Amino acid sequence: MRVNHRRPAPPLDAAIDRYWSWCLGEDGVPAAMLPSMPGPGGMEVFFHLGQPFSGDDGALLPRSHLLCVRSAPLPLVMPVSMHFIAVRVKAGAIPRLTDIPVASLVDTCLAANALWGRAADELEEQLALANDMNARTTLLDRFFIPRLREPVTGRDLHPAVATLLGGQLRIDRVAEATGLGRRQFENRFRHATGSSPVRFRRVARLRRALRSLLLAPEGMSSSLLDEGYVDQAQQIHEFRELTGCTPMQLRRTVKEGAAHFYNASWMD
Repeated sequence: MRVNHRRPAPPLDAAIDRYWSWCLGEDGVPAAMLPSMPGPGGMEVFFHLGQPFSGDDGALLPRSHLLCVRSAPLPLVMPVSMHFIAVRVKAGAIPRLTDIPVASLVDTCLAANALWGRAADELEEQLALANDMNARTTLLDRFFIPRLREPVTGRDLHPAVATLLGGQLRIDRVAEATGLGRRQFENRFRHATGSSPVRFRRVARLRRALRSLLLAPEGMSSSLLDEGYVDQAQQIHEFRELTGCTPMQLRRTVKEGAAHFYNASWMD
């Protein structure tokens, strides 16, 4: 397995976290992949250079597709030989790259051309012909820079998003820091992320805990994975509700061979 990642060109820093690729050699057996978990408010854009993922019903996803804000896990199956390059859009930054309302993207898996038309299909073809990750990074920069939109005046909630991604501050305090009333803040936050601030904070806590769980060394204890949880009972309850599994069941699934996106080489 080869995993590569690149930062976007500086003009895209506000919207795109990274470009990353994943390549698996042919071994004759399709692999299960840890379900794509609920996200706090970002988007992944996948450009498959080989056969794309399929859902648990066996239907193939489009070769270029988006996985957006989710309220429930999305089971995916990898092909025998897999190669894709993906664009990780930052939480709250989807409106910087499209005028389609974020709320309409929740729990969807759309073809990339639904957002960017024929140009997305042409980009897919160019990425497939490119020789390496550096060349593909250049193509992605050239595609997204002219599509970068300025934030709507008064709606740049990046500090609030960053605060909720990193901790469990009360929503009233986060709203106050933006200079907005609670209701106005909630409306603008939902517009930017597709999620309420309360749910966003909750799912962000899950993602932090999931990352800690999957990157922890062997023999880890079953202690709290994130300080935002009151106790282990709350942690287990939230894992079950949002992922369908307890923390240890997820850990065991990965140990038994399911692949996941939390590779230490590019997460830090």
